Amino acid sequence: LEAYKKIQGLPERLALEFAVLVNLTRVKSLSGEHESAIDVAHQARESAEHLGDPHKLAFANMNLGEFLLSAGRPAEAVTHLTRAFTLSDEHDFRNIKISVLGSLCALHEGLGQYDLAAAEAQQALTLALEVGSAEGEIEARIALGRLFMQAGDLAQAEPQLLQALELARTRETPKEQVLAHEQLVQVYRRSGQLELALEHADLLRTIERSIFDTDRDRQIRNLTVLFEVERAQQEAQTLRA
Repeated sequence: LEAYKKIQGLPERLALEFAVLVNLTRVKSLSGEHESAIDVAHQARESAEHLGDPHKLAFANMNLGEFLLSAGRPAEAVTHLTRAFTLSDEHDFRNIKISVLGSLCALHEGLGQYDLAAAEAQQALTLALEVGSAEGEIEARIALGRLFMQAGDLAQAEPQLLQALELARTRETPKEQVLAHEQLVQVYRRSGQLELALEHADLLRTIERSIFDTDRDRQIRNLTVLFEVERAQQEAQTLRA
């Protein structure tokens, strides 16, 4: 916010403003200020429009669409995601296109349009393999696994989820491992392979406990810092008195 105030009078304001707004949007989203994040994302999109930079405009529309989708506003989200997809397709912004396809897949899955969602997940996987995006590959394989399972095609769901899990382990991304384990529990339960279902349920619980402990430790550290700052301020006030 301080950076945003300071750049208003600068000649190169627009380019700096876009970068600041994108970061501010991310911070507000992570802080749980979702409506405020959407408002700032609108500002970032307008900033990108003024710049006339198609990459920034595609990125801004993608972000705005994703935030709207997370807020449960799919009708608005699809407008911006479609715009981002069109720009990415025209200018070959493949990494942005992968992310947009993932969001469109989630949107259409939520609307019950499973065939369309599966086609988007497959397209995202193809692009992710082309550009070597491990993150995009994991997300696409988990989506495909989930969609195959919903369609009752457990034989195709299993290998997608196992590959996603292996890649998530290699990259040490616990939250993606959780998503893969959750789906594999359902696949093995439905196929009657209860020992495998139990194995993945145990692994899932272990990772979730680890994530919880990490988050708790982080919260404790943050509270400790706040306590130390407050104590230092009180001591300073005492000395001044």
